[in-house]
Amino acid sequence: MCTLIVDYQLSEQQLVAVGIGEYSPVANKNNDAGQKLNRRVELVLRSDTK
Repeated sequence: MCTLIVDYQLSEQQLVAVGIGEYSPVANKNNDAGQKLNRRVELVLRSDTK
């Protein structure tokens, strides 16, 4: 997250890390090709404020 804060001037309060890959696979996790597709990072820009 440091790069987002330093290089893009985002505040630490704007960043939230959530791990949901185990519960939200995009491919079959029973083979190598599916496992490779499931190794990912997704950035979501939210317009609401908390």
